[in-house]
Parts: sequence; C-alpha cells; structure tokens
Amino acid sequence: MKEQDGMKVRNRTFELEPEVLAENWNDGDICLTHTFSVASIILELGELYLVEFTAALLPRLDDPGVRARAKIFAAQESNHRRMHARYNALLAQAGFRLGPLYRAVALFIAASRRVLPERVMLAYLVSVEYLAALTAEWLFAGQLGRAALSGDTEVARFWRWHLAEEVEHRQVLHETYRHLGGGSAMLAFSTWSLATIFYLFINAGMIWLSLTRHGPSWALLRSLFHYNVGRSANCFRLPLKLLTATWRRFDPAYVCRGVAIEPHL
Repeated sequence: MKEQDGMKVRNRTFELEPEVLAENWNDGDICLTHTFSVASIILELGELYLVEFTAALLPRLDDPGVRARAKIFAAQESNHRRMHARYNALLAQAGFRLGPLYRAVALFIAASRRVLPERVMLAYLVSVEYLAALTAEWLFAGQLGRAALSGDTEVARFWRWHLAEEVEHRQVLHETYRHLGGGSAMLAFSTWSLATIFYLFINAGMIWLSLTRHGPSWALLRSLFHYNVGRSANCFRLPLKLLTATWRRFDPAYVCRGVAIEPHL
C-alpha cells in the first residue's frame, strides 16, 4: 500500500445492495437519498477527468512531496470512480432514468475542457474538492441523514469511506494550485459559481429521479421543502459556508477540523 504523509491508496470494494439503492435508504427521505444519487453520477464522470487532469500536471510539479500526494490523490479518485460506476449501474437496474443526467454532466465537462484555460480549469477542480470536503463535513456532522452517518448498509459505508478519503486528501489540489501560482480571486469565482451550478443541478436531478420512477407526490414536495428551507435549509447553509470560506481564502485546512475519519477508512 502506497503512503505519503498519512495518505494511502486503499483498493476497497463494497458489496452495494441493489435492494437498498432501489428505496429511499437515507432516513426514508427522497432528497436526502437522491442528493447522493445525483452526486454519484457527477462523480463517476468528474473523477475520471480529475484523474486525467492530475496525471497531465505531474511532470510540472517539481516539489517531490506535492507530486507524491498528487499521485496518491489520483489513485484514490480512480478507486472512487470505479465504485461510483457500480453504484450507478445498480441505480439504473432499479429503474431510475440516469441517461439525461449523464448527458448533462458529460456536456458540462466537455464544454469546460474546450472553453476554459488550464489554470482556470485547475481552479474549478480545486473548487470541486473544496465542495467535496464541505459535503464530508456535513455528513460527519449528521446533517445529511442519520442513515448516511451511521447506517449499517454497504451503501452507507461506501459513502462514509469515500468522504473520509475526501477529508484526507482535501488539501492536495489546493496546494498544487498554489504551487503553480494560482490566486484567491479566481478560486473565489470558481467555487461560488460551481457551488451554484451543483446546487441547482442536484435539485433538478433529485426531482427528475423521483418523478421518472414514482411520479409526483406530496412526499417529494415535503422533502424538497425541508432539504432547501426547512430542516436541512441548504439554500441558506451553503451561502453562509461559502462566505466563511471566502474570508479564509478557501483554505481546506479549515474544513473538517476535528473530524475522526479513521473508523471509516
């Protein structure tokens, strides 16, 4: 097993339960369940690009420590992508229509690759990792569902492992970005804009997955209300977190402080 400054490559496999993914496994709540479903689609495609982009950067990283951590980061992301492909295949088998969401994510990535200069693209990838670490912070604080935090299914264990590794490597792309001369203004723009895009896409994706499999329901409306402005209040929580992050120049050291990830790795 490779290791650098505590980071390791863990080739873990989870026997994801099809019957769990077919239901609202996270506290019986539609949105708390499908926020993970939509995220899994984004991550299967996005992590593939993260691995490719990081591999292309490696020859330019002249600091041995930065380069070693970047390599482990890419290997971790490759493992995550492998499991997300399995996760999404089981969602499709359960009857969820993933095709339009896949196409939307693929189009977004392809357009970004074509239009954005390399340094701007790197800033956006740093923002992806910052938002992933923020998601991990919310998960381990119990704000993304009790089942996700402490459930004994392989699905819940997989998410805890994935997000624990996000905590472990949360500073890698940030230090790479700084090492290559990236600035705070670009990072602020990329993180705020990407957070807005993800937030809107996840909401749309949750609605799409629920409607195409179960049709409209009061349960979906209640879940959307609580996800956005009720119990979870994500439309308020996310801007407040980003304001704090802006003040701290998006330093990932301030995210997930004190989170015990070892039991989930």
